[in-house]
Amino acid sequence: MLKFLNISKQNITSMKGISVNMNAQFITDTSQAWIFSNTKKEEGICDVYIHYISPENNKKMMMEQPLWRGYIETELPNEEMKEKFFENICEPMIHVIMNINKNYKHLSEDLFGFVYGVLKKNNPDIEEIIIDRFIYSEMIESEDSSIE
Repeated sequence: MLKFLNISKQNITSMKGISVNMNAQFITDTSQAWIFSNTKKEEGICDVYIHYISPENNKKMMMEQPLWRGYIETELPNEEMKEKFFENICEPMIHVIMNINKNYKHLSEDLFGFVYGVLKKNNPDIEEIIIDRFIYSEMIESEDSSIE
């Protein structure tokens, strides 16, 4: 099971003088979503989506998806390079997507370091942690109740 923060404890930290509260949005055996918020302003700082990818699924994705097949054929022209590549993807990995509110862009490195550090500490057997960061300027939520 993927380990990030303890949901039974109050998860609060401070980044550049801002009190940051972290709450789980959802947790499964292989994925988690967390909301980081500014407790004083009562606004979102960042959404963090964490996904565990098993060695089997990692390799399957690389071998079956057209995007990755094309990359492998183009960038790894000989069998020896392909063999080394596939040796390296036979390990589990954690993939993280961080959506950071543009008003907190200055916290991007701190948020990255915090998330990476906690994941590395709590999942020591997983060597590869990939974190993609995106800055957003607006969140749009559907208000149409007929959409399900």
